[in-house]
Formats: sequence, structure tokens, C-alpha cells
Amino acid sequence: MKERLTIKFDEKSNLVGYRWSNPKVEHKGTVQIAHGLSEHVSRYDAFADFLSNNGYTVIAFDHYNHGESVEELNDLGVIETYDFIEAVVKGLKLVRDSFQDDFDKQKILFSHSMGSISSQTYIQRYPDDFDKVIFSGTDVGDFRYSLLKILTNITVKKNDARTSTKFIHNLTFGNFQKKFLETSSFNWLSKNPENIKNYELDPLCGAAVSDTTYNSISRALKQSFKMKNIKKINPHISIFIFSGAEDPVSNFGKSVNKLYKKYRKADLNVMKDSPNTSIMQSLHGTVAGLQIGQTNSAGEDPSIGVRGQTTINGSTSPLIILDGIIYGGRISDINPSDIESIDILKDASSKAVYGAKAANGVLMITSKKGKRAQKPKISYSGSWAFSNPTVDYRPLNREEWMQKVRDIEYESAYTKESGYLVPNPDWDFSKSQLNVQQLDGIENGTDFNWWDEAMQTGHLFTNMVNINGGSEHVSYFLSGSWTNQRGVVKNDKYKRTTFRANIDVQATSWLKVGTNTFFSVLDYSGESPNMNALIRMPAVVTPKDADGEWITNPNGTLTMNPFLEYMVENSDKRHQINTTVYGLVSIPWIKGLTYRLNYNYTLDAKNLYNYSRYEASQQGEASKQHDNSSVWLLDNIVNYTNSFGKHAINATFVYGASRQAYDNTLAKGQQYTSTVTGYNDLGQAIIQTIRSSAYKESNLYQMLRTSYNYDSKYLLTATLRRDGFSGFAENHKFGLFPSVGLGWVLSREAFLSEAEFMDNLKLRASFGVTGNQTSRYSSLAKVELNAGSKYVFGDGASTSIGSTVMRMSNKDLKWETTAEYNVGIDFSFFKERLTGSIDFYRATTKNLLWDVIIPTMTGFSSVRSNVGKLQNTGLEIVLGGTPVKTKDFQWNVRLNFSTNKNKVVSLLGQDTDGDGKEDDLVASGLFIGESLGTIYDYEVEGIWQLADKENGTIMKGFYPGTYKIKDQNGDGEITAGEDRVILGHKEPAYMMGISNDFSYKGFELRFFINTIQGGKNGYRSKIAKPDYIGKSIGNAENLSWLTAYDYWSPRNPNAKFATAWLSPTVDTNRMQNRSFVRLQDVSLSYNFDQRWTKKLGVSNLRLFISGQNLLTFTGWDGWDPEAGIGFTTDSYPVMRTYAFGIDLTF
Repeated sequence: MKERLTIKFDEKSNLVGYRWSNPKVEHKGTVQIAHGLSEHVSRYDAFADFLSNNGYTVIAFDHYNHGESVEELNDLGVIETYDFIEAVVKGLKLVRDSFQDDFDKQKILFSHSMGSISSQTYIQRYPDDFDKVIFSGTDVGDFRYSLLKILTNITVKKNDARTSTKFIHNLTFGNFQKKFLETSSFNWLSKNPENIKNYELDPLCGAAVSDTTYNSISRALKQSFKMKNIKKINPHISIFIFSGAEDPVSNFGKSVNKLYKKYRKADLNVMKDSPNTSIMQSLHGTVAGLQIGQTNSAGEDPSIGVRGQTTINGSTSPLIILDGIIYGGRISDINPSDIESIDILKDASSKAVYGAKAANGVLMITSKKGKRAQKPKISYSGSWAFSNPTVDYRPLNREEWMQKVRDIEYESAYTKESGYLVPNPDWDFSKSQLNVQQLDGIENGTDFNWWDEAMQTGHLFTNMVNINGGSEHVSYFLSGSWTNQRGVVKNDKYKRTTFRANIDVQATSWLKVGTNTFFSVLDYSGESPNMNALIRMPAVVTPKDADGEWITNPNGTLTMNPFLEYMVENSDKRHQINTTVYGLVSIPWIKGLTYRLNYNYTLDAKNLYNYSRYEASQQGEASKQHDNSSVWLLDNIVNYTNSFGKHAINATFVYGASRQAYDNTLAKGQQYTSTVTGYNDLGQAIIQTIRSSAYKESNLYQMLRTSYNYDSKYLLTATLRRDGFSGFAENHKFGLFPSVGLGWVLSREAFLSEAEFMDNLKLRASFGVTGNQTSRYSSLAKVELNAGSKYVFGDGASTSIGSTVMRMSNKDLKWETTAEYNVGIDFSFFKERLTGSIDFYRATTKNLLWDVIIPTMTGFSSVRSNVGKLQNTGLEIVLGGTPVKTKDFQWNVRLNFSTNKNKVVSLLGQDTDGDGKEDDLVASGLFIGESLGTIYDYEVEGIWQLADKENGTIMKGFYPGTYKIKDQNGDGEITAGEDRVILGHKEPAYMMGISNDFSYKGFELRFFINTIQGGKNGYRSKIAKPDYIGKSIGNAENLSWLTAYDYWSPRNPNAKFATAWLSPTVDTNRMQNRSFVRLQDVSLSYNFDQRWTKKLGVSNLRLFISGQNLLTFTGWDGWDPEAGIGFTTDSYPVMRTYAFGIDLTF
């Protein structure tokens, strides 16, 4: 059935069109048609009949001054009062809105030729109007249209809107005909002569196209082909692009591939091939202002920081938002392949949406979705990785350890006359302070490699499968993954199994419901050898005796056998369930008004069981611990979106609440008479104890956010959020957090319209206030029941456990607030060949949460209070470029640079010494005008030498081989009050990352360099000597240390580090700069030609190899500069990893 329709275009004109439908066929959806230039919709009769007979309603209108929409035939195609493409887009929008009720199921836009050019603009401007878009015979805004735009800019100034110059015609329609026989001017339209004849005879077809129209088309194509506009397209729209191979409009099919590649480039799901268990590791060093820490053990979550530290005592973690819901779990529990995109909110305006908890930045994680009306698509990704430490450190071997003993005993092991360089023939190891175990090992030639016994090649195996697709009303994304990671230390293990189901259902035309649910099962079971004890063990002793039994104290000291922990029975299993269900209601009678209800429930459970026969004085100890944490969250969201001509508004109101609950139970048993049952029967223990704890806390919040833009040129956003937290006392449970943001898109201004090189230029400015809430109960009086508070109530009564007030309340404790302003610029030049952004920000945090010391006569030592002010100032620069781009080869470069300066502005406001300046908190390491990471200590000038002792210049209380500390006031003594100074800061001067991507046909090579630099006095840390040995000669001789420890001795007077066995009056550690340059990631991949893979039933096949942490250039002498690990004996080394993998799609 074909029905003629009319709608009003403006005061003078109407649009005429038709609706095709078949009530006898089940309705599947609605197709809107955008026809081409110099034609009309009735030419699509047969196509529309076919669609309607297959269940699709078709709505198509002739464009303004096209077909039946024209008043007089000589006005065909002439548009004098409107920009041509703007008039077409306006008409398409009028049709879509006028027949809203028809679009109740699948919403499809079919566009052809010029109609597809207009539709590119349409879906960028109105991204939510259609589910599917089809571009037939389309074109792209490449150099051809740049030339056309320049030429028509000249001709339209000389002629009126009706003029069609022969020169422009020959470049366009006239040029189309060149490759075809000259039997007709329109042979390029079709290979079917009858179609050409019908077109020529049709009075509504073939109208001359004016230069003004071509100018409009060229400008529209240039704009729609820009990446900034492509990114406005709804990522969930299905787009199909096709063309005839000999269609000149699409540049003979070439434009199809160009447009496909351009749209694909905007996909945010760009993952590294590096083997990572956490999605955050894939962002390591790649985002300006985002600090992702190194990991060095299996299943470890990296540390995360955004734009420096904005608090002293409050939370420093950024807020995690998963699919629009606050997420409090571990990011490592999420399968990385389930993630579609991650956005980092750093500026004040965007963070203010989340008010409390957002002062440290917001990480917006979006998981993948299915697509409606798509056949099931199955994808598999698998990778296999192998790891070893990035540096080759180890404990001393037999000969090195024995030399170390001689060095410690240098005064007797070497002759004084030689300057303690020639061995003393009368000395042997029996004259040292070695225990009998070590002496026996020297005597019998024992050389046991403790390090090799405890270490192994690490691995990481991952297998991920997902299936996505959908029907007309349902879309789904289902996935499963299995990860098996083994660290380089034996028994450092991590296994993860995840399942995810993201389902959306369009229940009616006005109601959409769905769920995002994932379930993760984690296994950390197993205890590794004790690294502290492992490094201490000398090579001359062994872990087992002659009978193969474990020796408790192999070296005769209190240091236990490191492998005893390895032998314990340990089960550490955890799981998380995170489910969000939602309903989205589009209010039928108010256009643009929606209501959304979100409900989220998260449950984290941990079961930790442990049994060791060597604990509790080797009488055995077992324990069972159960932890449960749950969170529920409810959001009510009302949103209104609408546009009026060039004006567009968006308003959102949120009312929500959340509650977190936690409980813990620990049961422990000691002194077992039997080892058979282990932790399975704690009742077998002689000593049994049990402990439990629990808490609940709640948040309540409201938010109103309004945004307005005029002509996508002038942008304004304002937000007001109110947060409440149960952890605050009654006077200040709620806080208000406002923000405002402004934007100006200069590239859309008329005075820059002639700047052809400029794709986008936007200025931004924002100001906002965010909050940081206190820890639970910290502002409330806390009462504890404990054995230290016993009383007897009544004569002859038994002793009862009482309660004690443990913390003083502070009813006036306020929210810690951070006020931040941000100014920035975004730019894109030369057809996206050069892109970038620059941001400058300053954040001032006041009402800092701090435990202020109070007189003990009050019965308390401190009270949580608001003090002082802290400031962060920074600059972030992101640049991207494509230096080389040919048909088969492309080179992309991306650089990010960030610097942040942190400063304590004020603290307690006290001046107790009367010098007119506010006092520092020296004991807490806080100094006015300095950063939070200020290092305040003694300054090392070198190491005291033997010559200093002989000539009497060595300072009293010091010995040869100990650090020479600078006497700052020259009084001949080293004292804490007079001789400590500020040595530098822990914060870096700047961070930078550079990535290079080279692609050639199916190959892609990528490498990423990450660097953090400290400048003159930044990014510094102390690197400690192995002073765990107690600074005694006996301990130093009987134990071992790492080869990295370049220690002083008479034969090594220029060593970096002082001795670890002497105790001077004042001791300290040497400061080192942690600056480094690291080749962090390298990957090489190959995408097989789909023409070949489809013969195997595979739509996509990709192979890759990669390396991580391959090279590091640094002056740091520890395990790793970025992790800040020196000679710490209980830390694991950072890994160098090699991987290979495969990606398959069916």
C-alpha cells in the first residue's frame, strides 16, 4: 500500500512523500529513504514495494525543491534561501520527527548518492535517531572536494544561486561520463539502457546542478569526513557502505574503503598486545596525567593516580565508573577483552558530575555491547607469555659470600702493612664470627643456589571467547575468559575465570530494559618462599639435611628456612558478582524526555585457609578467614534532550543512594598434636581463638547537570551535586559540589572558514569543586569492647569485659574539597594528520583531613580535623601525527607529556617559635611551600676512608666504611635538629610517553617508550643498605645479600654504598635519582587477507608477538626505578615478558 503524504517545510514550502506498508505482513521495522541529487522518491517504488512486502514500512520524501516538493519545474534543484545540504538534512529530520510513531522497531536510514552525503552529516548531528544506516554510492571529502570547494567559492561570488557554469559541470557530472560510451549524457547512471531512458524522459529528473549546490556538497563532505565529527556518531549504530564498482560518484568504489577505514579509526577499542591481567596496565604511560604503577607479582592490581596527590590523609584512589555505575572492586577482576573503552575524567567540570570521591579523578570504563539484528559473531583471543626479571640480581654465590666475610674481617684477614689488601696467611674462617653451620659448609665445599631453587620462568596464559549479536529487539554480548599466571617466584600463582552477559531488550517503542552482569572467580592459593629469608641464606648451607628433611634454621640464626612458607597448605579463593539491571523509559508525550532506573548489586567474597606445621614454635598453626563485602546502588535518572534550530540543550537530574556492608570472621588454632586434618579441623588445636568484625556505611546523592550549545559552536555546561556520607558527624553530613564549563569551537567561525588546513580548533575552560570523604567513623566517637577494659559488677561477680571510648568525635568535621580550574585547547590540522590537546590546571584542596595531635590528658592522642591547604599545578600536552601515509604504508606517532607541581600552602596555622612563619610538621615530613613528597634527611658527602682514620679527620662516632654526613652548621657534630636538610622530592619533574605505529598492508609494528624524569632534585628516593642484618659483624658474616649491593671495603674504597655491619652514631641512606627511559612495549602483528580467511570460514585472523619492559636505561641501583624497589628483601622483581597470540573471529 502506497500513501501520499505532505509535511510543512517552512512558511512557503511543503515536502511531499510516500509511505509504503503491507498490513498483511508482520511489521519488522521502518526504513527512511534519502534519495540522490536531481531525482525523486518515486523512482524507488519497486525497492519500497519489496521492503514493505518483507515487513518493513518505508517512508520517503522528496528533498526541498526536488521531485513533487517543487512548486514549478524550473525551480528543480534550486535553493536560494538555504544552504543545499542543510536544507536536505533539515528535511530528513522533519520527516523522522513527524513520523516518530512509525519508528517503533528497527529504525533504518537508507541513503543513496547525494542522499548518503547528507546522511553522513545527519548521523553526526542526530546520533540516536537510527539503529542502522546504509550508504549507497557515497563519497568522501578528500582532495577532489577540497579543489571543488576552492573553485566554487570563486564562481558563486560572480553568479546567482541558479547558475551552473560549464567549467564546474565538466568537473562533476560531465566528468562522470568520460569513462562511458557517449550514447547518452547519463550512461554513468546504470548499465541498463531502460533505466537511463526512463531517467532522461522523467521531467522531475536531470535538473542542472548549480555551482552553489556543488559548493554546499563539497563543504559538507569536508566537514563530515573530519574525525572530530565522525566521533559524534553513536558507536552502536550499524553502518553498511556499498557502491557499484564503476560508480563515478563513489570514485569507482574507492570511497567505500576510504570511508570504512575512517569510521574504523574512530573505534576506541585499541588494545595493546602486551600480556596484562589488568586493563589498566594497557594504559601504562599512554595517557597524560595518568600514573599507572608497575606490577611485580601474579594477579597484582597496579597503583593508579591522576594529576598528582590532592590530599594528605584522605583517599588517593581515583573513582572507578563501570558502565555508568560506581565500581568498588578490583579492576584486575574484569576481563580486559570485555572492555570497549576507557575515558579519564581529569578536569573540574567533568569530575564534578560525581562530586564526592572524584577529587582524585574518574576512570570511566565501558564494557562491550551486542548489536541488534546481527547474526551471532564468535571471537576468540588467546595469548601465551613468558617472563623473567628485568635485571640479573641474585644473592651472593659461594665465592662471593666468602669474599664478603673476608671483607668484613679485613683488619685480621688482611695485613695492615698492605693497606688491608694482601691476605693474612695466619687467618682462616674459624677466626671469624661464623656459626658452625657455615664453617661446616665451607669445609665440605657446599655451594647451594638458593635463588635458582626458588625461581622459575613466569608465564601468563589467557583464553578469551565472546559471542555477540541480536535480533530485532534484543542485543547481547556474552563472554568467558580463563587466565593462568605464574610469577617468577615459585608458587606465586593467580588464576582467573570470568563470565559476562550484557543484554539489552527493546521491550516496546518506549521501554528498553537490560542487564550488565559479570562473575569472576579468583584463585591465589599457594605461598611463595619467603624472599626476605631467601636473600639472607648463604650458599654454604642447604635447606635439607642428609635425610631429606627440612632444616628449620639452616644458617644457625633466627632466620627460618625460606622454603617452610612454600610448604604450607594454603587456599586463597575469591569471587565477585557484579550485576546491574536497568530500565529506560522514553516518555511518549514529551519529545526527548527519558527516565532511567539503575540498580546495581556487587558481592565480593574471600575465603582464606592456611595451615603450617612450622608456626607457633613449630607446633602447628591453622586458620580460616571469611570476608564478605557487598554494595547496593540505586540511581534514578531523568534526562531531557532537545534541539531548536541551532540551539541544543541537555539536562540531567540524578537521585541515588548506595550502601556498603562488610563482615569478617577469623578462626585460628595453635599447637596441633596431629597434622592430618590441617585447617579442615580447627578443633584439633589446643589453643583456639576467634575474631570477627563488621561495618556498614551509606551514601546519598543528587545531581543536576545542564548543557547548552549553539550551532555546535558555543558550549556551556553547569553542574551542581550534593553528596551525603554516613561517616561524617551530624553537622556536615552533606556537601555541595558545583562546576561550570565553557567551550568555543573556533573552527566553525566564519573568519576561519577559509583555513583549509584546520579540521578542528576548540578552546575549553572549566571550574569545579569536588570532594573527598573521610574514612568511616573517623568523625564519630568510637567505642570498643576489649579485654583491656574489665570490671567486676557486684560482690562475688565474675570479671566482665567492658567498653572503652577509643576516639574523640568531631561534630564539625567537614568534607575535604578540591577547587580546580582547567583551561585547554583541542586541535586537528591537515586532515587529521596532526592532532593534539594542551591543558593547564590548578587544583587547591582545603579542609584537609588530618589527625591533629592533642594533649594526652584528654584521654586521646589525636582527633580527626580539617586543616591547611594543598595545591597542585600542572601542564598536559598530547600530540598525534601521521608523518607518512600512502596506499599501503602508514606511520602514526603519538606523544603525551605531563608535569605536576605539588605544594603545601598551609597546615595547622601555628607559629610556636615566633619567627613570623607558619610551622612545618617536621615529624610528619610536611613543609610549608614544599611538596608532599619532600625528602628531609642527612646529606651524604661520601664514605669515610681508612686514610681519614689514620690522619684523625674522621668525625667522632664514625668508622671507615660508614657514610660521611655533611655537618650543615659546622659545629663538629651531627644532630637531627641542625644537620638535616631538604634533599629533594619524590615527585617527578615530568612524565612522557611516545608511541610509534607502522602499518604495511596486513603488518603492523608498534613500539612504545615510557620515561619519567626527575630533573635536578625530583623523583628521588633513598636506596637502603641491607641493614636487615642488625648492623652487627656476626649477622653480616652469617647472612647474605644481593649482588647489587656495591659495598665499601679496603679493596673497594670507591663503592656506592657504606658498610651494613657498622653502627655509627648517626646513620642514613644514600639518595638516588629514579629517572629512567624504558622501551616498555613492542608488538608485531599480521592480519590475514579476508579473501583468504573466509575460505576457511573465518572472517578475521590475526597473529601477533610482543615484548614488554625490554630495555630500561637508568642510574637506579635497585630492582626497578619506576616501582621504587631497591634492595628491599621482601619485594619481587619487575618482569621482562615475551608473548605471542592469536585473534579469531567467525
